[in-house]
Amino acid sequence: MRLLVLTAALFAALTGAAHGAYFKTPSGNIVCDGSSSRVECEIKSGLRPKPAKRDCGGAGAYSDTRVALTRSGRATPIVCAGDVGPAASERSAKVLRYGQSRTFGRLRCTSTEKGLTCRNGSHGFFLSRGSWRSF
Repeated sequence: MRLLVLTAALFAALTGAAHGAYFKTPSGNIVCDGSSSRVECEIKSGLRPKPAKRDCGGAGAYSDTRVALTRSGRATPIVCAGDVGPAASERSAKVLRYGQSRTFGRLRCTSTEKGLTCRNGSHGFFLSRGSWRSF
């Protein structure tokens, strides 16, 4: 067991993974991982419109389901993913009920019946089954 914990800690340090708190929308279609430095969300129904497909050249597989926002930058789709993403932690994710928000330092995500909005003050993204956009 100790070896497993050490291996997971080493993997997180090498990949820069900084997992914070997993949460999901009431429908379960969107699952996110939030920390004070970044929020990454995965939408199981896929981003609409889909990001341009590209060859990831060994840096993971093409993904059309994930978007990330840092504490100071613009939201960007994660088109080359080398890990399983937030949806893998759906079972342990806390439900962010409609009308509620979660705050991670400068990052704040709010769940509504229309979708999920995450922002860092200046920029952010909106995700729903029908569409997504960054701003």
